[in-house]
Amino acid sequence: MNTKPFTFSNPIPYGDKDLTEITLRRPMAGDLRGIKLRGLHDMEVDTLLAIVPRIATPQITAGQLAAMDAADTLRLIEEVSGFFTD
Repeated sequence: MNTKPFTFSNPIPYGDKDLTEITLRRPMAGDLRGIKLRGLHDMEVDTLLAIVPRIATPQITAGQLAAMDAADTLRLIEEVSGFFTD
């Protein structure tokens, strides 16, 4: 699967509205520059905040993602990690 939808349990601020869902696409080699994949395995939030803006639609920033609920953060790490096991 090349894309996965991700629905936030608690929407995050996105401009003048709240964002409830993003679509993640499978990362390509260029998306992984400067990323330590071990960080995803270790569930490091900094790694997540670096990679998701590169692979998400609509375009979202690390600052916007930092407003995520903790439970959504853990679920998002699992979703992104899933691209490396499929």
